Amino acid sequence: MITRVSFSKFKGFSRYEIDLARLNLLVGGNNGGKTTIFHALQLIFWCIERTVDVSDTQATFRKTQVAQVGALPYFTHRDIFYRQQFQSGRQAIKIELGIETDTTPPLKFSIYRAFGRNLMIDGAEQKITRAQYEKLMGMKPVYIAAAVGITVQEEYLRAVSQQRLIAEGRQNQVLRNLVYRLQQTGEWDAFTKFVAPLFALQGIDVPFDVDKDEWLTATYAEDGCQFDLVSAGSGFLQTINLLCFLLLNESRTALLDEPDSHMHDDLSASYSTR
Repeated sequence: MITRVSFSKFKGFSRYEIDLARLNLLVGGNNGGKTTIFHALQLIFWCIERTVDVSDTQATFRKTQVAQVGALPYFTHRDIFYRQQFQSGRQAIKIELGIETDTTPPLKFSIYRAFGRNLMIDGAEQKITRAQYEKLMGMKPVYIAAAVGITVQEEYLRAVSQQRLIAEGRQNQVLRNLVYRLQQTGEWDAFTKFVAPLFALQGIDVPFDVDKDEWLTATYAEDGCQFDLVSAGSGFLQTINLLCFLLLNESRTALLDEPDSHMHDDLSASYSTR
């Protein structure tokens, strides 16, 4: 379990530390930084993956340059630095990220401007055992953004392209892709058995031929008719969005953004009046 996260010089925070339990609820005003905490967690694990050198017995976190940070949406490198400042005179300002868990020693990473437009990710040659590293990666969070509808048409995309759009906040453009990926896994039966009785639907399917079809079609049957997901109600789409992220990602950590938006409109309205 992740027990503590800390970061400094990141987005809207000069410094922030938070102790975590098994279940955590972040409450605050709009644009108050709740999502930034999610982004910090995603960024930490992105740094882990980019700097790690794994052997049979240990994992070492080294230093590496990157052209862009693929873990979160931003327009320029300045936007991920506190008050957009990544230089003080000739000294590089560093984003510092820290994580503690119940199975690994504390780890710290820094991000700062390198040559040209590149960024340096520094793992400071920290070392943990191979077993500790595998347990740590089992905690890599799956970020489930608020459901924001679905596009009318959707092209088939490779998983890496899907992840890029999700990181950019455009998960509504890949919902059919996620359902298609889920259909190819052993989780499909569990998915359909959960959804069908909840919404009184049958025949959930993705009739897509990767060699012939350009556009993905994900369908459901209702009253003897076959409809694409674009015709579905918001509660159905929100449920599918949530289940796809959870079933496609084996992780002990889920980051649920705007949790009330994943509820049906009637439930959300009821929740907001309490």
